Amino acid sequence: PWKNAGENEVRWKVAAITYFEPWDWVIGAGSYEDESRGAEQAIVRTNRQGNIIMASVLGVCLVGLPLLWWLISRTITHPIRQTVAVLKDISEGEGDLTKRLAATSHDEIGDLVEGFNVMLSEIRSRDARLEANLQNLEREVAERTADLAVAKEAAEAANRAKSTFLATMSHEIRTPMNGIMVMAELLAGGELPARQRRYAEVIA
Repeated sequence: PWKNAGENEVRWKVAAITYFEPWDWVIGAGSYEDESRGAEQAIVRTNRQGNIIMASVLGVCLVGLPLLWWLISRTITHPIRQTVAVLKDISEGEGDLTKRLAATSHDEIGDLVEGFNVMLSEIRSRDARLEANLQNLEREVAERTADLAVAKEAAEAANRAKSTFLATMSHEIRTPMNGIMVMAELLAGGELPARQRRYAEVIA
């Protein structure tokens, strides 16, 4: 036990003494037991607080990681999967170009979704223009085909009319000419003056 000057109570003290031969010194050190117990209790409290903090951090991690994964899946993975599914649907030729992806955020993923929707609108507008041009082309081809059919029918009708006219005119001319030829032969065989007979022979 040890009692310091000015203290009313005796306190237990732990001391250690050693001899330092080169200097011929005796070195001693001491510590009160109550102070050692206080330091030990402080260390125990510190360790207990550290354990509580570590358990709290571990609990937050165990609860927060699934929540963080859910947030990442909702904000990043889900929009990307939606975009990939729509792109696959369109690439297979059966895509509905009226579909639009829902923008759930205003970050880079939201910009990606907005750009994708703009691309779908442009593709749909382009397809509408191509369809309109195709219909106009089909209509023009049908009109030209009809015009060609009408022109062909008109040309064939004109050709038939020409053939009929030529056949009729040939018949109408040939009949009187045969009569003239016969009469010229009769005149040439009859009693005519020499000059008139020569005329009849020219005709015959």
